[in-house]
Amino acid sequence: MKWKLYILNDILLLFLVLYSFVFGGFLQFFIGVSPTITSFLICGILLGFFIVKRKHKVNKNNLLFAAIIFVLIIYTFSLSIINNLEIVQPAIYSLFFIIPFSIYSLFNNRGKYKLYSINQLKQFLLLLAILQLPILIFQYYGYGFLMQFNNSGQLVRDVDFQFGSFFLKNDHALGYFLIANILYVWTYPVIKNLWQQISITIVLVISLLLANSKVSAYLGVLAFVYLLIKHKKYLLALLSKSKFVIFLIIVLLIGLVVYFEPRFYVVLKGKFNYVDALKWYQLGLARREQIILIIVFDGILYFGNGAYSYFDIIKGDFNKTFKHFSQYIWFYYDLGVVGLSLVLAFFYRMHKLFEQNKSSFSNFMIFGLILYSYFTIVTFDVSFVLIYFLYNYSDDEKHSVHSIS
Repeated sequence: MKWKLYILNDILLLFLVLYSFVFGGFLQFFIGVSPTITSFLICGILLGFFIVKRKHKVNKNNLLFAAIIFVLIIYTFSLSIINNLEIVQPAIYSLFFIIPFSIYSLFNNRGKYKLYSINQLKQFLLLLAILQLPILIFQYYGYGFLMQFNNSGQLVRDVDFQFGSFFLKNDHALGYFLIANILYVWTYPVIKNLWQQISITIVLVISLLLANSKVSAYLGVLAFVYLLIKHKKYLLALLSKSKFVIFLIIVLLIGLVVYFEPRFYVVLKGKFNYVDALKWYQLGLARREQIILIIVFDGILYFGNGAYSYFDIIKGDFNKTFKHFSQYIWFYYDLGVVGLSLVLAFFYRMHKLFEQNKSSFSNFMIFGLILYSYFTIVTFDVSFVLIYFLYNYSDDEKHSVHSIS
């Protein structure tokens, strides 16, 4: 019986990977399957499986992680009751914390009976990451044609249409996925041929730029800086060995400079001017950094207004004049500084879960998750959480740097 439960655990994990990264976007766009509804169902299945299995490995990190989730849920319910909200609202809101716990249980429940290793799964995902390029090119040039088959119920602009095989408008998660694979290629000896590594990296970088997620492009640059620092001896030897590699890096840097538009930094000063920020805030057109500026100068909200005071998930409507998806801003208005502090503690405990078998670039993965939380909602997104745990976890990989041949 035990081996059957372990096999079922691996089947559920594989299904979640295939749905999130391969079939989910297709089903959403062409058939109209809602990723929000499926997230509810997936969490229900995973939690049900967790209760049935009950052989959960208990340690200090697991208990603290579960404790913070419990406190967050109780805190959200309390605020919502105080602010006269219906009970269903905080119940659905708790998925922000239950989704990570449900997906984590699939990794934590892996035993000695396995259908596949996490490393084998990552090798499959590397192939999928490479295949994002032809998909993105087809989406870029086939926007007008493909929109005839849009059954998602969403209005999708051409700038939002580069989502690869991921869910609709999920360009940030796609970028996170591509960056994780770049780190994977250059950290583990999955590809031992130098020119194959370079070719795959070029394909992944082009896909990253086509994904139309600026924050992902910035994070991609930081990923290369991280690799330079982490493996400086190897990379310095590599640079001295091949002039062509130097040429490729120069071309890449020139491309990034053009892509990032340096004049962006010239206008930063205006974004942090309080008078201008207040004007745009009152008009409902303030940028995220301007909203934070107003929050800091106009008084801190310590406890929050309860679930959905910022955005109503059920109706899909913003309850504030400004309309930005940001986990930090959203949780600030719903849960206040106290709740936001608990959420940051929640991220910290997530990072500590795999202390005994974490990947060698797990620190960068949590940094990426924290950064994306400023621009989107990561813990309500199955794709984001799954990418984080997949590339933060290592069950059979050797932490070795490539040898130069």
